[in-house]
Amino acid sequence: MPKRNNILVIGAVLFGLAYYGASNNRQIYLPRQPQVQYLVPVGTAPPMPVAPMATSSGWMNFQSPQGRFSVLLPQLPIQKTPQNNNSRLSHSYTVSTHYESYSVTYQDLPERFIPDMNEKRSMINDMGNSMKGAPGYYSVGAKRNFALGGHPGIEINLESPDSDISRGKIWHLMVERRVYTLSVITPYPENAEAFLRSFRFY
Repeated sequence: MPKRNNILVIGAVLFGLAYYGASNNRQIYLPRQPQVQYLVPVGTAPPMPVAPMATSSGWMNFQSPQGRFSVLLPQLPIQKTPQNNNSRLSHSYTVSTHYESYSVTYQDLPERFIPDMNEKRSMINDMGNSMKGAPGYYSVGAKRNFALGGHPGIEINLESPDSDISRGKIWHLMVERRVYTLSVITPYPENAEAFLRSFRFY
């Protein structure tokens, strides 16, 4: 199957992720900026800052007041929001170019459900464990738990047997009752890290 079709299949799977199942072919070099994002494994203390996140003058700092987040994207995303304004349905923001795809989705747990930290971690881990590979396209690689601003998350790597195909990363992050899912497929690790490390919730 041509490389283009493989990328589309991976992108479709990543885009479809939500709670519990939940064109630019030129590399973008991203100059460093002195902003620090905290990303550490759950349970470690004290938190240590990672390297300053990368940004690009060609990218935009997209903000969603409704979703209460901001993130760096190469262009304005396509938004899909439920027409009935039900916050418990999945809201998505997606950018797709010829070789890359970036997506942020979110949805809220029922108002009556107020999980404690152990329950949040358990749910996040269940999301990671529910992720399956697709034979011939990619396999689920390394997973790791992390905490962002004290909120639990899990990072999942997607690996392809074809080195020419873009690889993917997925973040599931639970902030209070809201579950964010960030997914990216790109052949450029710098772009994946810039997208993920730029994510802010408020």
